[in-house]
Amino acid sequence: MVINLCDLLITLLDQIGVITQFHSLQLIGRETNMHQKYKGQCHCGGIRFLINCPDPVDIWKCNCSICAISEYKHLFIEHADFALIQGSQLLTPYQFGSRSAKHLFCSLCGIKSFYQPKSHPNSYSVNLNCLSNPPTVKTVTYFDGKNFDESLAKLINSD
Repeated sequence: MVINLCDLLITLLDQIGVITQFHSLQLIGRETNMHQKYKGQCHCGGIRFLINCPDPVDIWKCNCSICAISEYKHLFIEHADFALIQGSQLLTPYQFGSRSAKHLFCSLCGIKSFYQPKSHPNSYSVNLNCLSNPPTVKTVTYFDGKNFDESLAKLINSD
């Protein structure tokens, strides 16, 4: 039996009342010469996902309190190019500061393999370290997350 997941939207209401939505898309056929499919997961494999992205990619490294401590490498993936294929029930949310970002951790192994960032409301931030065979990194942007609003304004104004 084949189930087409093209229009399925998974909505989770977590224990702190944050609604998180995951577009579960059939990414087959979305590959182009410019984009490829990549598999990702948390450490224990309880959470698994697929993404579509180009190779090479641009990533961000951030010095905020949560990113710096975990060496998180931000690969921003539009919601339409992300599919959560396993483990939605294992995602544990965490929010701090402005509570704008929705950090999602595996409840078994504690790894944050992706989350909804404040800086990119139409994309997920996937940890490049959590991809099986990650794309090549073309550019690294060092983002001053300790001064989030000022840094984001500078990046927006420089484009």
